[in-house]
Amino acid sequence: IEKGAGAAGAAGAAGAAGAAAAGPSASSTGVLAVPTVLYCCPNAAVHESLDKAPGSMNWLVFWTRRVGLQLVVFNYRGYGRSSGTPSPSANSRDGAALCAALKRGCGVPKLLVHGESIGGSVAAAVAARAGDGVVDLLLCDRTFASLELVAAYLLAPWTGPMLSRVVGWRAEVMRDFMAAKCPKVCASDWRDETIAEPSSLKVPRSSPSVRETSLRIVSAR
Repeated sequence: IEKGAGAAGAAGAAGAAGAAAAGPSASSTGVLAVPTVLYCCPNAAVHESLDKAPGSMNWLVFWTRRVGLQLVVFNYRGYGRSSGTPSPSANSRDGAALCAALKRGCGVPKLLVHGESIGGSVAAAVAARAGDGVVDLLLCDRTFASLELVAAYLLAPWTGPMLSRVVGWRAEVMRDFMAAKCPKVCASDWRDETIAEPSSLKVPRSSPSVRETSLRIVSAR
């Protein structure tokens, strides 16, 4: 848990979603009742290394120091010191439990869920299944439309169906993103080297009440 520029207190260790699901008090978790970002990490990332990212890619610095929000990060099952075995369904259940604990147990008034890469599948699933008023804003950041599409474009067409049939992993991010009732933002990068552009999450232009904005990002360096 990292406090924003406008919040008092020092950084603490992020708690596991399972522990947070019990709804401990804010005093025991270190979570303040202030607007908060729940960050769902990309694959192979853990909260312990979040501050090691380069400045232009450091979400810890961006959300806490530049925007001034409280940031909460959790490790997926089997990542870092978290026990268990990761899977899309397990990661999404843990994210949902943590969202509920932040809103109802810790009194967080506004909650933005930001998922990057594979974390976007967690964020979208959480927002789609959350109750009214739990998630206030969803940000899917350079993620995929579905796991099957990622495998098909990254490896071979036949690997997509095999992923769900053999391993049992499914993540329909487009379906969950469109089902989320809260305001939502989708960001994609056609130059992404991991998630091929045809398999990346992009909002259909024909969807009602969807506004698409294209931004050209120019580095300051």
